[in-house]
Amino acid sequence: MHSEPTEEKMKKIASNYFVAWNDHDLHRLKLLFDEKIVLKDWDIYAVGIDDVLNANSNIFKNVPDIKVEVLGMAVNQKKVFAEIKVLISEKESIDVVDILEFENDLIRKIKAFKC
Repeated sequence: MHSEPTEEKMKKIASNYFVAWNDHDLHRLKLLFDEKIVLKDWDIYAVGIDDVLNANSNIFKNVPDIKVEVLGMAVNQKKVFAEIKVLISEKESIDVVDILEFENDLIRKIKAFKC
């Protein structure tokens, strides 16, 4: 039986996720994702680890300089809420809130909302 992740552990996993995302490192992302992960944002709906990794790969290919800046994180139950700024280019950015849901110390769901 798996234990529930602590707030500190969820924040660490979320931080590792954003570092791996900024590095465009699909291998490290895969290690953080549950096999049945769901990714949903304003453009993408992907289900399962392969589809989610493919969606991220496409983002990295289409926007090679994309990065995120984490402005703040909060934890409630099995979720991390992250206020981020998606840096598309030097002149373009999007304010976003990511909600990361956890199961067995892995990211099970990512929902992203434009602000």
